[in-house]
Amino acid sequence: MTTEFASPPRPPKRYWRDSAWLEAHDAELAEQYANQWVAILSGKVISHSTSLEQILNAVEKLNVNFPVIGFVEKGIHVYKNFTPIQNEV
Repeated sequence: MTTEFASPPRPPKRYWRDSAWLEAHDAELAEQYANQWVAILSGKVISHSTSLEQILNAVEKLNVNFPVIGFVEKGIHVYKNFTPIQNEV
């Protein structure tokens, strides 16, 4: 017995343009939204917060499909991997 699943919807072309816009404007976004999450739609910041949960709630309230959500870093950050990596030989 084979189970078929529907393919997820494809993001619109605007999504890919907004992804490129976020990358191209990273430096200026870092000045205004340093170390915050941002939601981008049509080349504009529609929401920003230090909390990803707040961004997701805002996007849901705005009823926006396929916003680009990214974290805008400024400065040096050190991230720790909380999951031990097992090297299998």
